Amino acid sequence: MKKIESIESRNITKRSPGVLANNSISITFEHSCVHTLLGGNGAGKSTLMNIMYGLYQPDEGEILINEKPVSFRSPKYASDMGIGMVHQHFMLVPSLSVLENIALNYPSSRGPFLDTNAARRRIVAMSDEYGFSIDPDAKIWQLSVGEQQRVEILKILFRDASFIILDEPRSFLTPLEVKDFFTVLRRMVKEGHGIIFISHKLNEVMEISDKISVLRGGHLVGETAPGKTTRAKLAALMVGREVIPTWEKRGAPQSETVFSVRNLNGPGDKGLPALKDVSFDLRKGEILAIAGISGNGRKELAEAIAGLRTVESGEIILYGEDITRLEVSERIVRGLAFIP
Repeated sequence: MKKIESIESRNITKRSPGVLANNSISITFEHSCVHTLLGGNGAGKSTLMNIMYGLYQPDEGEILINEKPVSFRSPKYASDMGIGMVHQHFMLVPSLSVLENIALNYPSSRGPFLDTNAARRRIVAMSDEYGFSIDPDAKIWQLSVGEQQRVEILKILFRDASFIILDEPRSFLTPLEVKDFFTVLRRMVKEGHGIIFISHKLNEVMEISDKISVLRGGHLVGETAPGKTTRAKLAALMVGREVIPTWEKRGAPQSETVFSVRNLNGPGDKGLPALKDVSFDLRKGEILAIAGISGNGRKELAEAIAGLRTVESGEIILYGEDITRLEVSERIVRGLAFIP
């Protein structure tokens, strides 16, 4: 592992058209620590990390590794220095295998050719060590979202990264996968890795963090630790005012049913069943929430209702009319709208 004791962003400023994404931000990240970068959408978290990973160049300021200024002209320079990043939207090639994704562009003892045998042995050993249970010959498109995230982490560890940046890493994970993921993070920290954890979820921040830096509107507005703060204080730092997380909620009106789904079945993108006998009713004046982790049918249900996805069986009923087989334009005329 390429040892990095600390990474520092010193007076980093980044401007985009009409937006000051980062305004003179100075933060020091240390090894053997989970340092969370907390903030709402648009706070500047990902922009700062993309600068630290060489994807963006700062307009002002500098990045220091072990107190020495460095210049990352591309992510390759950052990777060569020992920094890895798992993006919120994974950077994997779906049609390639796990082995091919991990070993892609990695120096090989066979020159321009992949040393697949050596790479496979190392991937299997690392997968077993961290309890990932990843088949190196499986295609990426065949894996669940949680498994794809483990492949991203293996890809970084394969390159001996010392610091790992995780951009909203649990957005697509089930609660059980989150628990396993946090166990892996703690093990990595124990081995001396530095973890930079980008998030806006207060529960997980309080659970996994050793240090917390809060960004708001491109500014660093606070630095603390879980033992020195509360979720209410962190929320106040994020939005700039006290947050009262309670409200009065009236019951849903007992009015007529205007929309129904009956025993809806349909495939996902891989041809496997994504919707299995889904049924619900929506009344006039009511808000109905569909909850679930990505990959469990939310997207397929919404697209089926909108007419963007063919269903195998079942009914979609709007104002008493069966619209299951209607075109998108015909559904729009009847008053159905879809915001992706």
